[in-house]
Amino acid sequence: MKTNLSRVLYWTPRILSILFILFISLFALDVFNEGYDPWQTFVGLTIHLIPSYILIAAAIIAWRWEPAGVVVYALMTGVYPLMVGSRAHWSVYLIMSGIPLLLAVLYLLDWMVRTRVQRQAAA
Repeated sequence: MKTNLSRVLYWTPRILSILFILFISLFALDVFNEGYDPWQTFVGLTIHLIPSYILIAAAIIAWRWEPAGVVVYALMTGVYPLMVGSRAHWSVYLIMSGIPLLLAVLYLLDWMVRTRVQRQAAA
């Protein structure tokens, strides 16, 4: 039972992180509808993917060091509302800040369960 819970808590935040990166990356595709030349499209796509690059870095950090991942994703929870202000619908805040908050909680739970299992195995 503990092994199954450990596996679920290990893989759920990691898979959700990847899915969130893919979701955010979809917003960069609007650059192809602007009618730019190939170089402008490349530059625009690169700029539009900056949030995805940041999320990839966060996922790499969190994948290896869960406590650092908790901090990084918890900080991301507050960054989006600060950047956007009150211009967006509440559902946008729920998705863009709620998912990083969920990831922070899941990485925290993973870290706590794995620490507990390691202590029990050592005893």
